[in-house]
Amino acid sequence: MTTMTQTAQSNTKMSVSQPLLFAHLNGLALFIGSIVAYGIFSGDWLAFIVLLLVPDLGMLGYLVNKPIGAWIYNIVHSYALAVVIMLAGYALGMDSVISFGLILMAHIGMDQVVGYGYKFADAEFSDTHYKRL
Repeated sequence: MTTMTQTAQSNTKMSVSQPLLFAHLNGLALFIGSIVAYGIFSGDWLAFIVLLLVPDLGMLGYLVNKPIGAWIYNIVHSYALAVVIMLAGYALGMDSVISFGLILMAHIGMDQVVGYGYKFADAEFSDTHYKRL
């Protein structure tokens, strides 16, 4: 016979934490919202497909070392960078730059849906903030 504490602990291990669930749902909302915005913006869908995985080139920083790899990966996967890119595109009147910002947003959302998150400078590439939520 199990105690209430053991039952609660086993249920916790099987379930997804509420913060983690919301982090994944936010990623899904960002992914879908970016795709919708890209469609409204009349972006080129072939470019979307081709460029969707380009931000993952940021992981090449790990060839130098973990701290630099984490820093580059996190910057490239930052909402702030995507917004700066879109604002720059708007200010310069360059629709292609705005489109790339939307593709970057979609990529970040897609990564977060499946659990790829921000990296720690002292950890392996597979260790993300999602594991610490």
